[in-house]
Amino acid sequence: MQYRRYIEGLRAVAVLPVVLFHFGISAIPGGFSGVDIFFVISGYLTSGSLLDDLERGQFSIVNFYWRRARRILPALVFVMLLTCIAALFILLPPDLRGFSLSIIATSTFWSNVFFWKTSSYFSIDAALLPLLHTWPLSVAEQYYIFAPILMFLIYRYIGKRWLTTLLPIILCSFVVAVMATSLAPTAGFYLLPTRIWELMLGALLMLKCPSPLGNRLLMESVGVAGFGLLAIGFFAISASDPFPGYNALYPCIGTALLIYVGQNTPSTVATRMLEVRPLVWIGLISYSLYLVHWPLNAFAHYLSFQKLDPLMTGAMLVASLALAAFSWKFVEQPFRQKRAFTSPGPIFAFSALAIVVLCAGGAAGALG
Repeated sequence: MQYRRYIEGLRAVAVLPVVLFHFGISAIPGGFSGVDIFFVISGYLTSGSLLDDLERGQFSIVNFYWRRARRILPALVFVMLLTCIAALFILLPPDLRGFSLSIIATSTFWSNVFFWKTSSYFSIDAALLPLLHTWPLSVAEQYYIFAPILMFLIYRYIGKRWLTTLLPIILCSFVVAVMATSLAPTAGFYLLPTRIWELMLGALLMLKCPSPLGNRLLMESVGVAGFGLLAIGFFAISASDPFPGYNALYPCIGTALLIYVGQNTPSTVATRMLEVRPLVWIGLISYSLYLVHWPLNAFAHYLSFQKLDPLMTGAMLVASLALAAFSWKFVEQPFRQKRAFTSPGPIFAFSALAIVVLCAGGAAGALG
C-alpha cells in the first residue's frame, strides 16, 4: 500500500489526548475517544492491505496473521515483560494475583472481556491496573478473526458489493452500541459488538471510497469539519457521558472525514497540518507510546496513593516518549524489516513461545 504520511499525523492526534487524559489532564475530558480514532484507522489500513492481496490474487490468512504478528506482538511482548518485572517489585500479593490473571487475558487477546468482568474503565481503581489499556488491542484482534474471511467472501462471491454487505452490519453494531449505553454500559464500552461499526467504518471508507468533491472550498470545509468533530469528542465529552453510542460519532466521523480529504488530491490545509514533522514523528511511535504510558501511570498512582502533581506528570510524559522512541527504534522496526527472523516461520514460533511463556508466568503468579 502507498505510504500515507497524514495517517501518521492522525495517529498522533489520536494518541496524545489519550495519554494526557490518562495522566489526569482535565483540559481534555474526552481524551479517551482517541481510541475510537485508532479503531477507524485500523479498519481503514488493514482493509486496504487485504484488498491489495485480493486484487493481486495473493490473499492468504497465514500471511495476514504474519503481518499482524509482526506489527502487534514485538512491542506488546516487550512492554509486558517490563511491566511484569516492575509488578514483581511494586504490587502487593493480592494485587499481583489480579495482575497475573490480566497477563493471561492480555496474552490471549481477551483482556477486554477480563476487564469488563473486573473493572469499569472510569472507576478510581482502574488507574491501578497496569494492563487495563490493552483492551482495545483485544477488540481489534477479535475483529480480525472474522474480518479477512468476510472480505474474501464478499470479494469472491458477492461481486465486491461492499456497501450492500457492510452497511447493515455497521448500522446494527451502532444500534447495539447506543442501546448498551443505558442497558449495559460497561459491556458496551469494552466488547466487540459495540465497536465493530467503528472498525468497519474505516474499512468501508477504503473499500467504497466516495469520489472527491469537485469544489476545492468544499473539500477544505470537509477537513475543517473533521477537526471540529474530533475537538468535540476531546473537549465536549467526558467520562460521565454515555459512551460509545451517539457520542462516538464525533471522533469516528471526524476521522473518516480527515481520511477522506487526505486520500484525495490536491491536499487540503487539514491534510498538510497532519503532515507536519512533529505529528508524523509522534504518529510513528504512537503504538509504542500507547503501550508504555499506561503502566507508568498505573505504577505511579499505586505508589503515590494520591493525585500526581504536575512535575510528576511531566516526568511521566517525558519517560513515556523516551521509552516509546526506544521501543519503536529497537523493537518495532527490526521486526518490520525483511530479515531471516521476520519470515513467517520464526515470527509464528516467536509468537507462540511468547504467549506460552506469558501465560505460564501469569498462571504461576495467580496460583502463587
